[in-house]
Amino acid sequence: MFSLTLESGPVGPASPRTGELLGAGAEGPREPPVALLDRLAARLGRAALAGIAPADDHRPERAWRRVAPAPAGNGGRDGRGRTPPSAEPLPPGQRPLWLLPRPRPLPARRGMACLPAGLRLVAGPERIDTGWWDGRPVARDYYVAETPEGARWWVFRERRGARGWYLHGLFA
Repeated sequence: MFSLTLESGPVGPASPRTGELLGAGAEGPREPPVALLDRLAARLGRAALAGIAPADDHRPERAWRRVAPAPAGNGGRDGRGRTPPSAEPLPPGQRPLWLLPRPRPLPARRGMACLPAGLRLVAGPERIDTGWWDGRPVARDYYVAETPEGARWWVFRERRGARGWYLHGLFA
């Protein structure tokens, strides 16, 4: 379903350089984070800038929230001077950095919900059963799966209802 191929030409000798990301370069000293955020907000609008913070929810699609961007070195405060709530450690298991906007159903074979041919489960399950109190319950068993090409997917099987398999995230 998803794959990534990287090809390279001849490899030359490395010229090691160290420094900060967005640090001082040939153009001069780096801009203070607050000034950079102000300049970006002036060009793009405040609504275009955002940071992320953990949210108190076990459902992966609801485990983060958008916050005002916080410049580095401000003691962990958001753009309004507030300190976001501390994040609890992630539950055991591997989580991908990229979640799909909505879980994508994996194709069924002969009307039966099963994993696509060649997809192999390499870790799991991690059970998430929550949300009954707000009318958006989830009951899922998550697995790390590997495609024949070596790509790693984060898949789950619904434990209630249709009990289908879904792709929810991709590992880098």
